[in-house]
Amino acid sequence: MKEAYYFGRTLAKEIEYFAYPRSGSHFLFYCLSGLFDMVATLHSELHNQEAISRQAELNEIVLYALDLREDGVLHQPVWIDALSNGIHGLPRPGGKPLIVLIREPVATLYSLFHTSTERWGATIPDVGAWLRTTADEYQRFYREAFRLISENRDRCLLLRYEALLSGPDELRTIVDFVGVKPKLSPEFVYRITKFDSFVRPGQRTFYRAGDNERWRQDQRWLEALRAIEHYDFTDFGYRALSAL
Repeated sequence: MKEAYYFGRTLAKEIEYFAYPRSGSHFLFYCLSGLFDMVATLHSELHNQEAISRQAELNEIVLYALDLREDGVLHQPVWIDALSNGIHGLPRPGGKPLIVLIREPVATLYSLFHTSTERWGATIPDVGAWLRTTADEYQRFYREAFRLISENRDRCLLLRYEALLSGPDELRTIVDFVGVKPKLSPEFVYRITKFDSFVRPGQRTFYRAGDNERWRQDQRWLEALRAIEHYDFTDFGYRALSAL
């Protein structure tokens, strides 16, 4: 029997969430906090200092604005469960509506590589070997996600990070899927979370550039990509590596 969560006297709308690391989850969750009254159950990740410190790279005025609500919008708690199968666990059906977020593969791997080495202090002597291993994990995650979505189209929503950046349409799609009146309009949330406004100026290690094309300027990375040039990303709706 599915457990129901009440916050005050109001039953929370529950959504499961799955995403690969560096696909834009933190950005999406800030957008969601502008759209909905986000709530959470207690878990250890709420006290993760690494996660908490990331917020220091963001514009505090934008964070304040995301907490606002338009006149007349009633409180309706929304719980996005991102830990039903562990942190970045493989997507699996859990009896609730679910959202999967994806991002262009090369940009995702590039972001993960730099966050791992520059923020977390990882040492990666063989970038090509790391790419092969991580791309395998990426493909496994996304294949499972696409399989799950194809079998449960009526209660699954596929989001693309690129679409979130391109305009408010993806946010409107989220609102329709969740079925809750947003406390702030998708248009307003999109406008205030544009990258240049959303982050603070200066050196950042987590919210680095918000640019899917940044890797093209890195000659070392371009050379390392030969290790995965045989991978085919077209099944996920992205161009083949040879066409990038």
